[in-house]
Amino acid sequence: MPFYEVDGDAPARVVLEQTGPTKFRILEPFRYDDEHTGESFVVPDPRWGDQETDLASVPGILQWFVPRYGQHTLPALLHDQLVDHDLVDRREYADRIFRDAMGEQGVRFVRRWLMWTAVSIATIVKGRRWTLLPIVVWLLGFAALAFRLTPPFASWSVWPFSALSGVPWWTAAIAAVAGPPVLGAMWTRRYLVGVISAYGAFLFAVPLVAIVLALGVYWSLEWAMRSLDSRKGRSRVAGEPPPARAAVVAQADDERADD
Repeated sequence: MPFYEVDGDAPARVVLEQTGPTKFRILEPFRYDDEHTGESFVVPDPRWGDQETDLASVPGILQWFVPRYGQHTLPALLHDQLVDHDLVDRREYADRIFRDAMGEQGVRFVRRWLMWTAVSIATIVKGRRWTLLPIVVWLLGFAALAFRLTPPFASWSVWPFSALSGVPWWTAAIAAVAGPPVLGAMWTRRYLVGVISAYGAFLFAVPLVAIVLALGVYWSLEWAMRSLDSRKGRSRVAGEPPPARAAVVAQADDERADD
């Protein structure tokens, strides 16, 4: 168990105070011991004073797969501090710690490697914005294969669903399976990032489109109902106190709920 209380070897107990809709403050720090290097990190680091966190920085349309909190909470808090304050020599090192810590916390194999891939892409792009375009093209290419193999998207005449409409389905299937490990060589030493991101784009492209469509309907209803409610004078009166804050307790122990 690599997460401990700052003083001693008791499992980490982290108390969070909610300071905003998606912001929290760590009230009780914890310690992480890297079993590979023997280094220890305290979160939050007292050198940086009072820090706020949004827990895991996950886009809303992906929270069905990776929630903002769970078994990955402590590794996410640790990773945020490592990269925000350059506490390690390289961001790749911080990304590796994040991946290993998730494994030690019991995060499932596929999920933690996909999360590691996401932060690794952010590492590649940081300071080298020119790398963003080829990465986007790479991801869109494998997303297009998913649309080609999924009815009814395969018959849609709207781009990007129609991008590969002329490609036989069996060719698209072979490309989806064999393409990542073969073409991943273009990523050189970041080979695994390229391969995993390609399979991730293929697997998540169709569900994400369905989620976006569903969210469009939902937010349209929200907007309509909010407009109706405000006309009836039921909106919160200006000057009313904000909603109460909440305290959240997360503990690193051996009794983990199924994520």
